[in-house]
Amino acid sequence: DRPAWMDIRLDDSSALAAYGIRLKPIVIKSLLKAGYQCIGDLRWAPCQQLTALFYVGRKTANQIRSLVERLERDA
Repeated sequence: DRPAWMDIRLDDSSALAAYGIRLKPIVIKSLLKAGYQCIGDLRWAPCQQLTALFYVGRKTANQIRSLVERLERDA
């Protein structure tokens, strides 16, 4: 019942590329260390929570939010 994009693992670069998702490897590493395993985990993460992570600034957090919104809209 869930959209397929929600189960895309952050450590699966080929699946990310298939959906046009481009994040720097250091950002992905930081997200994984924080406990985010797939794109669906980022769905409800507020920008303030994301910017508290290492190597995730305001621009990157906004990029992640717009990415998730685009995937929701296209699903």
